[in-house]
Amino acid sequence: MTARIRTEPTQLRGAETLQKLRAAAHLLYNDPEIGRDRITTTMVAHRANVSIGTVYRYWTDRVAMLDDIAPDRDRSSIHRINNPGGEAVCEHGFNVTYLCTNVQELTAERQEHNQMHHP
Repeated sequence: MTARIRTEPTQLRGAETLQKLRAAAHLLYNDPEIGRDRITTTMVAHRANVSIGTVYRYWTDRVAMLDDIAPDRDRSSIHRINNPGGEAVCEHGFNVTYLCTNVQELTAERQEHNQMHHP
């Protein structure tokens, strides 16, 4: 996949800014606490010490940023993260196993309630 850069820098200052953004994005992407699923353009802007507008000068959105810095990444919405439990985590960072368990418990409670109060 080709990198998705909105604007190719034409001056040295722009090239340096893009390099700084890419470095910040790589650091966050490779941080085990953040990684692919939790990284945001706001985090990258903050880490690179630039405005969010500067991020959007080069990337149209978060996906374009990820396509640029990690074009060969796993693109599935649920993957196994590197942790002892190996829980499934969706692209928004939510623990899928935890969510499914809670939904099942709530469904069971609702069914029990309905059986008791609406025979």
